[in-house]
Amino acid sequence: MQCCGLPPPSADLLGQSLHLLRLGGSLCCRAALSAPWATAMPALPGCPMIHVVTAGQAWLEAPGLPARLLAPGSLALVPHGAGHTLRSDPQAPVKALFSI
Repeated sequence: MQCCGLPPPSADLLGQSLHLLRLGGSLCCRAALSAPWATAMPALPGCPMIHVVTAGQAWLEAPGLPARLLAPGSLALVPHGAGHTLRSDPQAPVKALFSI
């Protein structure tokens, strides 16, 4: 039985949420990295970016915002394709994503 139009508890809420965003294309990348590492994600206007941390940690840095520590289970949404940086630690030297 559904109440108020909500999906049953066993439903894939993340999948349903992403479906509602009506994403038209995607670039999927899975990375297993060893510290120290850091990468600059280029700006891709109009393309929201999603990062999911399954193990370890990552610092997310975006212009004008404080750095955020992402731990296992964290999901970060960077809207509108804003350029940003992901690092294993705040001092790790940065390389551009497509130069690695």
